[in-house]
Amino acid sequence: MGFLSFHEAYYTAALARLEGGTLDAGGIYEAKQLLKYLDDLRDLLGAVRADKILVVESGYCGTVPLTLAALDDRVDFRLYTTAPYLFEIYRDKIFCRRYEQIRAFETLRAQDALTQFSALRDGRFFVKTAADDEIWQKAAAEAAALLAARSGTDS
Repeated sequence: MGFLSFHEAYYTAALARLEGGTLDAGGIYEAKQLLKYLDDLRDLLGAVRADKILVVESGYCGTVPLTLAALDDRVDFRLYTTAPYLFEIYRDKIFCRRYEQIRAFETLRAQDALTQFSALRDGRFFVKTAADDEIWQKAAAEAAALLAARSGTDS
């Protein structure tokens, strides 16, 4: 087993003990939604026909790769970098220790401003897009520059 493991029976039982206890109705709803999302993610991972799944993330804390690894023993992950206090923990899973460059590395207008996670339904991820024309124009220019850089031409 990897870094950690998700034991659904344990968390479901803990949730049952919290109902009528320390969680209010909103907290109970959120906890149940989290368990549903984890179950949906497990189903998505189960649909991957591979002996091993390698997840690559820009870094920081590694929340998504850790979650996926907890849900499926086939998942391993690599991070571009991580927070300095996690260097030792992730020592063999990070590409470099250049944490100061993470924001520039992972920030694309098209990713950061144009689209945002919206929902996970029926095994599919949904995003919503910004309505602001200026954001669309800047994201399109950025995409054109990235494509030009990839092909070796000017945008």
